[in-house]
Amino acid sequence: MSTVPEGGRLDIGGLARLSAQHYPLPASGVITNPMPSCGALPMAAADPRRILVPLHDGDGVWLGITALPGTGVRLRAAMASARHGWLDVVAGSSWVSLAHARVLAVPPATALDGIPRKDGGMWALSRHAVSACAPACRRLHLYLDGSGTAVAAEVVLYFVRPATYRRLTGVDAGQPADPGHRFGKYLLA
Repeated sequence: MSTVPEGGRLDIGGLARLSAQHYPLPASGVITNPMPSCGALPMAAADPRRILVPLHDGDGVWLGITALPGTGVRLRAAMASARHGWLDVVAGSSWVSLAHARVLAVPPATALDGIPRKDGGMWALSRHAVSACAPACRRLHLYLDGSGTAVAAEVVLYFVRPATYRRLTGVDAGQPADPGHRFGKYLLA
């Protein structure tokens, strides 16, 4: 299993780079503004399409996505949730199909902060649900294309417990997000 060290970025199909940034999860599980990063998480590739990301119970995560030079990338994202079934993470609604998924334009860079809610806030992406109506994100499918017609790259992020990450990779998952060690800016990949 190849690992991407903490602070590293992962290449997705020659189209974009991905980083996973963590932060302390709000008690409500709802965010109203982009959350400052407390650092990039390490990632490990079981293969080019399956990526392990360690996430502590009290942490939320947002994804920084940067298109590689010369690419015009569009992103669709689906999440498997035990309580809510499949969700379109970009639209904040039930997943119908890839053809009906809302598209997020990447160039030059963008962030997938959370799952939009009807009230204008977002559910934080976290491995466990903090309330009965909040979704838990254990598996996130990212679909990228360069032309808008066909999926050129697909990766599945598995958000796992830090102990599971260490057992499978031999690499320490780092500490939970510390609000005292936030970056002064909003970082992307």
